Amino acid sequence: MAHAFWILAANSLLATASAAQETASANKPAYDTRNVAVGRARHLFPAFSQNDSDENRAGFIDENGNVVIPLRFYYTASFSEDLAYAVVRRDQPPVYIDRAGYVAIAPQADDISPFSEGLAAVRFGRFWGFIDKRGKQAIEPRFDFATQFRDGLAAVQVNGRWGYVDKTGRMKVSAIFDYATALSDGLACVVFNGKAGYINKNGKWIIKPNLETMASLTDQVFLSKFSEGLAVFRRDNRYGFINKSGQVVIEPSFERVGPFREGLAAFSLGNTKGFIDKTGNIVIAPRFDDADYFSEGLAAFKLGVKWGFINQSGTIVIKPQFDRVEYFHNGLAQFWNDDGTTGYIDTDGKYVWRSKWKN
Repeated sequence: MAHAFWILAANSLLATASAAQETASANKPAYDTRNVAVGRARHLFPAFSQNDSDENRAGFIDENGNVVIPLRFYYTASFSEDLAYAVVRRDQPPVYIDRAGYVAIAPQADDISPFSEGLAAVRFGRFWGFIDKRGKQAIEPRFDFATQFRDGLAAVQVNGRWGYVDKTGRMKVSAIFDYATALSDGLACVVFNGKAGYINKNGKWIIKPNLETMASLTDQVFLSKFSEGLAVFRRDNRYGFINKSGQVVIEPSFERVGPFREGLAAFSLGNTKGFIDKTGNIVIAPRFDDADYFSEGLAAFKLGVKWGFINQSGTIVIKPQFDRVEYFHNGLAQFWNDDGTTGYIDTDGKYVWRSKWKN
């Protein structure tokens, strides 16, 4: 099935977006970034607010909370390789915008994904393919599902089976697996005949498929990836860690674990969570109702119904006060509250951006 991919002229789409703005004149571009220091912003963060008509709006701020790309989109996601997923209006298909806030690629697809290694997976009807940064078709849509490229390969589903495709569209590893994850640290976890194992980018078994699969597909995607040289494995509904040779490094004695980040991994003991090091020793005692992985020296934790952040000593740095949080990235962490507020805090817990966002 052939589908057209193209770059729309910016002015045409900008005019459409302008019509949706009650305060915009007919001739004013929707993404007017004049007098905004786009070039000086090292990092851009999706920001959300409501306008006077109670319609959700999104744009981007910098690390200091300055609006860099005006909040004139219906939705935006984070930048990846200088392009970001965006929806201009609720009734329009998603597009890619550049760091100046202009539409760079409008593929008229039913779904799109972030760019990785110069290509992005896009869906037309039932099938996924890939486009390049010019918006041109790189791999025709013929996959039931497609993931991002990692180390030159992307996991794809064909007729219910999974394999790996290279950037020319050639099946580098035949679609013979029950499920396949992206390459991580040079290895990919695959499920074959109901058992999990690891292959390299040439499809060679490095760890034979004799491991239990995870309890859910989400766990299979998230926990089975190698991180800092170790991957989670499951045995008799208990979790431990293996190295890249398949050797057990930490015995499966935990009810639940997360991946290692910055030398520590979260674990569960009953209804509480703490953290272990790479020898399996407990370094932060289990006393939290929930906990996420460390990033930039801090990890999110939950006490009762609120989330805060601890440091690697287990000391509370930002008290629990948020209903939902993301991990720290480039110095900021996003939060969401049930009262409809959202924004970003810095590593000291100070508000960098805060606004009302409709639930």
